Amino acid sequence: MVSYRVETLGALAIVTLLNRLSKHFNVQDGYVQIHVDNMETVNTVKKKKRMLNTANSIEDNMDVAIELCYQIDVSPFNIQGRHVKAHMDDSTDDLSPVQELNKRMDSNAGQFIRNPPPRFYPHNVPYNCWHNKLY
Repeated sequence: MVSYRVETLGALAIVTLLNRLSKHFNVQDGYVQIHVDNMETVNTVKKKKRMLNTANSIEDNMDVAIELCYQIDVSPFNIQGRHVKAHMDDSTDDLSPVQELNKRMDSNAGQFIRNPPPRFYPHNVPYNCWHNKLY
C-alpha cells in the first residue's frame, strides 16, 4: 500500500463525515483545512474542477481519488489541502501544532501496523472491486 492511498482515504473519510454531518445539522457552508504529508493527496484536494490526470495517476488508486473529488464537489464546505512535512520524529526543532499532530498520527499508525486488531488481519482486509485486488 502506498502513502497516497492511505492519505487520500483519510481525507475521504474526513470529507464524507463532514458531508453527512452537514446534512444532518443543515450546515450550508464553512471552511475546512485538511493537512496531509503526501503532496499528491494535497494536489487532489486542491483541484478546482476536480479533473483528474489519469495519465499520471497510480491506477490502483483511481477509485479513491475519484470518490474524494466527488465528495469535495458535493460538499457545502470550502475544503483546502495543506501539506505538512513528514517524518519529523527525530527533529530537534520546535514543531508546529500541525507537525506535532502528524508526528503523533505517524506513531499511532506504526503501532497499529505492528499490532493490528484481529479483525484487520489479511484474510479480513476489504476487497477492492475496481481492480480485483486486496489492499
